[in-house]
Amino acid sequence: MKRLLFLFLFMTLCHGFQAQSYSYSFSGNLHQDDEKRITDQVKNLPTVLSVEVRNKVDQEKGELLFSIDPLTDRGENDHPFSPADIKVILISFGLQPIEFHQFK
Repeated sequence: MKRLLFLFLFMTLCHGFQAQSYSYSFSGNLHQDDEKRITDQVKNLPTVLSVEVRNKVDQEKGELLFSIDPLTDRGENDHPFSPADIKVILISFGLQPIEFHQFK
């Protein structure tokens, strides 16, 4: 039983370490009510594991930080994650996307 628990914890932790992290900066006035709606929409995208919004209200700028699961099975013509999906979400909230980055 202990071995099974250890194996489960090990695989869970190893899986988390392989997640890829990204950020998408934006400008515009983001209301606090919209922060939760944005995070919910991004979380609903395929392969997204976590989302965080950092918003600087006084400068009308912010950053969307998120991580995705790179181990998701992908077919030849299947593209489960695209930065364009994030851009569409930002624009739908009246924000101006600035720059997309991938962290290593």
